[in-house]
Amino acid sequence: MVKMNRESPLRYKFAFMAVCIALNAAGYSIAGNFQLPFWLDTAGTCVSACVLGPVYGGVTGLLSNVLMGITDTIALVYSLINVALGVIVGIISRKGVCEDIFNVICIGIGMGLFTTICATPLNCVFWDGYINNKWGDAMFEMLENYSIAMPLRSLCGQAVVDIPDKALTFTIAYLIVMFLKNSGIYTKPDEKAKNSKTEGTV
Repeated sequence: MVKMNRESPLRYKFAFMAVCIALNAAGYSIAGNFQLPFWLDTAGTCVSACVLGPVYGGVTGLLSNVLMGITDTIALVYSLINVALGVIVGIISRKGVCEDIFNVICIGIGMGLFTTICATPLNCVFWDGYINNKWGDAMFEMLENYSIAMPLRSLCGQAVVDIPDKALTFTIAYLIVMFLKNSGIYTKPDEKAKNSKTEGTV
């Protein structure tokens, strides 16, 4: 069985990234078609980052948004945010803090705050503050009745979608990584060396 981690052959890494990109695209399509209060477009980025590391996580995020941007130019605008998300998650996962569900949810919320802050200026520049999500736009328009400044309304509308979305998608990514680990498909490099040493002494 092929073991996926940062030391895997390049061809296996590319194949794994392709699966993660497809996961991002599928989530984005489902969220858009059913008008969900989520994006669901970064679970694959997080899985790639946790398994292969920050560089591959960032590349997965970039290629995902480029692919989705073929039919939806909105995704292209936010591509650098997905890249940053992949790099950050990859770095964090190396610290070993992504192996507890409580930590995962907290990190997801933190990622949601990060992407909200990054996305709000883009919303203001390209779409007059609108979030391009039914639920976020509803919050944005509701706050207009209270004479709140457009950037702050956009920030609130983005947060309504981004924070729960990242908490959910990071949890989904965690469950996928745990499944890969329990199935023997994903093994951390240090665990791989430890297992080889143990097998050699049996």
